[in-house]
Amino acid sequence: MDIADTTTQGAMTPQADLTSKVKSCRKLGIQKSLSQECKPTEGAGDSGSEKLSYSMSNIIDVKDKLSHCLSSRLLRKWCMFEWFYSAIDYPWFAKSEFVEYLNHVKLGHVPRLTRVEWGVIRSSLGKPRRLSKQFLREEREKLSQYRDSVRQHYAELRSGA
Repeated sequence: MDIADTTTQGAMTPQADLTSKVKSCRKLGIQKSLSQECKPTEGAGDSGSEKLSYSMSNIIDVKDKLSHCLSSRLLRKWCMFEWFYSAIDYPWFAKSEFVEYLNHVKLGHVPRLTRVEWGVIRSSLGKPRRLSKQFLREEREKLSQYRDSVRQHYAELRSGA
């Protein structure tokens, strides 16, 4: 009887572990810090004005933290390069060479491909050169050629040619 009980318990233990999944310490730390920042202060009543003042103080705290972060020259530069770019670059970064290739081989409309089809596509694209110096140099050169062509086009439009 003991063997049957241990077998039954052993079969049920993994199932119980799946339902009570333990979160990583990193995520728990983030959630804990966020919950501490979002807790209402002591003595906060239910009146609307106190809730409004609490949210305004929270906004001011966030503003101060953001202002402190952006006081770093390197961080400001990173933010500028990460989130802002010239208007002539929008079409360049909006297009995807991979999507263009799929449309070229008439597979752009297919939502799912098999493993064999993906293998054929990868082999036809060649070896990936994600972050090699040569790849980055070629991409920068393509971008500068695109920018020059756009500037030339707009210069012709302005001159009325």
